[in-house]
Amino acid sequence: MNIRELTHKTALRALKLNTADDTFELGRAFSHAIAKDWSNPESVAHIDKIALIAMPECGKSTLVKGLSSTFMSPIALEVQETAEERHRQTLWSTAEASLVRHADLGFLNNYPGRVLRAFRFNYLEKQGSGGVDLLENAHKARGIDPESFDCALEISKHLDKAGNRFRIAYIHATQDYADRPGFQKFLEEATDKFEPFVI
Repeated sequence: MNIRELTHKTALRALKLNTADDTFELGRAFSHAIAKDWSNPESVAHIDKIALIAMPECGKSTLVKGLSSTFMSPIALEVQETAEERHRQTLWSTAEASLVRHADLGFLNNYPGRVLRAFRFNYLEKQGSGGVDLLENAHKARGIDPESFDCALEISKHLDKAGNRFRIAYIHATQDYADRPGFQKFLEEATDKFEPFVI
């Protein structure tokens, strides 16, 4: 899967999100997908790479807030935030997925110092204990292998004929990632909660 070549035709699901609360709930449902299978050493050791792709104000941060709200007793090991209190990035230690690293790679090309240090200095890789990467704007960042990702959540804005705003979440994954029981549970829950978008 190449995150720079995604289209609606490559999506496993397309779901209509009518409100910011819907985006938050999609993030909560995604917790099933990132949970490690502790009986599978390969799953535990792997760093799952998730691309979060959207234009500004399309809900990337809201989705991450929904996901992180499901963590049980998380410990924030590093937090980085711009002076405007936007673009919050965090490294969490969690019971569900070991280390979770949320970084905004939109800064990587021109302002790399604003990117989470735990990403720039390969903190997860050095621990050797696996984890999860939630990487915003990775498709735009130089030096990123676009084919190294396991999953991508792509959100776009739309208007219906009456002028009402809504978002569409396109869910992409490699075959191996899509076959994981946790990811299947996520798809099932998300499909039950949200209206499918028919193109």
